Amino acid sequence: MSIETSMNSQFDAIQLIIQRTLISQRVSELVTECAAQFGLLLDDISITHLNFRP
Repeated sequence: MSIETSMNSQFDAIQLIIQRTLISQRVSELVTECAAQFGLLLDDISITHLNFRP
């Protein structure tokens, strides 16, 4: 399951806007965990574009 799919299944469009900080932290955790599987250590991530699919 992709990170985007995971976020879309857990939150609706309004929640994505209202709970932006919480969602950003969760996405950061998921991306960091995924990168670690490949031996990568992330210092910071930035979400620049997010698609919402109902």
